[in-house]
Amino acid sequence: MQLTDLVRERLRAAADEKFGEGQRRFFQHEVNTYGVRGPELKAIARNISREVKTRPLAARNDLCTEFWKSGKLAGLLHHTGVSRGTVVSAK
Repeated sequence: MQLTDLVRERLRAAADEKFGEGQRRFFQHEVNTYGVRGPELKAIARNISREVKTRPLAARNDLCTEFWKSGKLAGLLHHTGVSRGTVVSAK
């Protein structure tokens, strides 16, 4: 199983649909969210950050890009610190 699949699986398992609905109502623009609360998101990020930080910069960039393209960043990249020093295009 790839790391991205593992992360998505953990996010889906921690998802709270009611919370996700609230997140979607909060923003004026459409957002695509799993509905994971901050403490659970931080725990998931903490668990995967050890694995991610051992990867070469190019692999981290690919990981960030894959999450970015999915439209469901869910704050994960911020919490892991993966995006620091990694360039990810928003286009």
